[in-house]
Amino acid sequence: MILREIIDFINAVPPFRFLNEEQINVIAQVVSVEFFHKGEKIPANNPALLKYIRVIRSGGVMIKNSGACGVMDSLSPVAVLDCGQIFGFSPSEHGDGLDVDIETMDDTIVYVIPMEKISVMTNEVPALRKFFSHAFFRNFPDQSTLEMYSKHFKPADGEGDTDRLLFTTKIEDLIHRKVITSGTGISIRKASEIMSDNNISSLIFEDEMGSPAGIITLRDLRDKVLATGIDPGRQVTEIMSPAAYTVNSSIMTFDALLMMMSHNIHHLIVVDNENRLKGVVTNSDFMVLQGISPISIVKTIEIENSLDSLAAIYGKTVKIISTLTGTGVSARHIAGIITNINERIARRTINIILKDDEKKIFSTLSCLSFGSSGRSEQVFNSAWNQALVYPDQADGRIESELREFCMKLIRNQEDVNVKIGFPPVESNPSGAGALPAGSISEWIGLISSGLLSGDPEKITSASRFLDLKNFYGSEETSTLFKNKIHDRIASEKKYLAAMTLPALSVNPPIGFYNDRVVMSSGEHKGELHISRSCIYPIVDSIRVMALFSKIETPSTIGRIYLLSEKNIILPDLRDDILNGFEFLLNLRIMNQLRKKERKAAPDDLIDPGLLSILEKKFMNDIFRIISRLQAELTKFMKDAGIL
Repeated sequence: MILREIIDFINAVPPFRFLNEEQINVIAQVVSVEFFHKGEKIPANNPALLKYIRVIRSGGVMIKNSGACGVMDSLSPVAVLDCGQIFGFSPSEHGDGLDVDIETMDDTIVYVIPMEKISVMTNEVPALRKFFSHAFFRNFPDQSTLEMYSKHFKPADGEGDTDRLLFTTKIEDLIHRKVITSGTGISIRKASEIMSDNNISSLIFEDEMGSPAGIITLRDLRDKVLATGIDPGRQVTEIMSPAAYTVNSSIMTFDALLMMMSHNIHHLIVVDNENRLKGVVTNSDFMVLQGISPISIVKTIEIENSLDSLAAIYGKTVKIISTLTGTGVSARHIAGIITNINERIARRTINIILKDDEKKIFSTLSCLSFGSSGRSEQVFNSAWNQALVYPDQADGRIESELREFCMKLIRNQEDVNVKIGFPPVESNPSGAGALPAGSISEWIGLISSGLLSGDPEKITSASRFLDLKNFYGSEETSTLFKNKIHDRIASEKKYLAAMTLPALSVNPPIGFYNDRVVMSSGEHKGELHISRSCIYPIVDSIRVMALFSKIETPSTIGRIYLLSEKNIILPDLRDDILNGFEFLLNLRIMNQLRKKERKAAPDDLIDPGLLSILEKKFMNDIFRIISRLQAELTKFMKDAGIL
């Protein structure tokens, strides 16, 4: 009976689930059992004891830094491990020794396993070897993600099969017709004749090496020739678009779809590894692949003029995102799709609200998204962060009229958003009372005062306004504003010093115990706020380093890669942060989907009781990664003379 219980238990523990039945039985046969009273110290640095690993069967332990140098120092001063967690001999924790103090939090039973038995099996099972390597976390995020998918979002038979093709089909497999090409030395008339004779919607032009040089589409003929009255006898190069949007034939269709969505294009040129033309894919090719897809949603949004129809379209996004999470697509891509759809709906509602003569105002007025919207990291409960910015006006009357126009637009947007179920418009760069519209100088003043307020919440609000992008209106105004505010922040150390405060003020939890979150203060909480405790510290830390390093991209992922290229973040920490951030986004999105399916309001509160042993292990690793990132930020800012 005892042996059966041991087998059943260790079979559920992360590293041993990769073993077969015979291997599990071998380990179970050599397991010994230890019991420790509450508050008892467990020897940590006895060389003889380091020949074993211990799996917590019940109870839990707190690991405290003893002050000696080692990996634990750089990751976290303290950690909590509960049922199913492992401590003892593990290179990822202590190398040749474990310079920590281990104390039981309750009466605790552990299973003790000789490391020599595991060492033999690591040669036979690569997954087990990875688990006990220093790179444990980087090697295992996908396993936990798949576990979450299978546990919460396993589709019904047949459901999602067509959607899954997006992520298992290469873009070259969508090329179903012979590509028609031409040299560039022909007239517009000749190009249109070729398109008509071959019944194609686009014509590709090649250079002498067989590489794509440009493209024209039926839309080009309509908008650039018929609408303008240009002589069709002129050279086709006058209306040809450069072959800017090309993809390698080996990429997956989902990546190509994202590119088309991001750049609002309808034709994509496909090339081989030598940049030779292979073919063209269009919107209709994606529609053949699957009936409901993000690109079909985007296409419909662009032409809708009815708010009721927009509401119906927006309602479909939950089903699409739910399907995408079940196919293994990365969380950052899912967040990008959510943001892209939200951005287009916000832009479309503005177009519906405005009269034709009012749209002219946006030749100088810029509509910005910021925060998670600007970073393309939105999830279901994210507010739509938006601000209206216009150039400084010498004429007070004109400025008053601009402000009145903006405020009216915001009020109308809020009414429309309620009607279609879209997130509320939120603009709060410096705390309560901030206006949602203003001149460039006003916005810079609000952001500056928010950063220097000394209030962590106001600093956080102002900092997130620096993650901005223009989604409607004047690019010139948004670029001018972005350059000015970034120059202001980078030129005065006091702003960067202030922004560091919220990045370092959040102490991540130290683990889980009895399905509760254990905070660094010792407090036990029933739920984990995944954004405040985990995601925001990463976003805030990366933002500060990126702004100091004059990195302009608003994306957290993009900033991490660019910081790594500048050797500000070392590759091992970069990989840990990227994988940890991806895992957190996954967990956040799926937690919200679960709540939506139960008709509950989506939020960022995670019930630890719903996390598996493996998920808790990853979260414990992420807590330490956040602490390490914060330590790196502190060192970076001190070296720069800012702290």
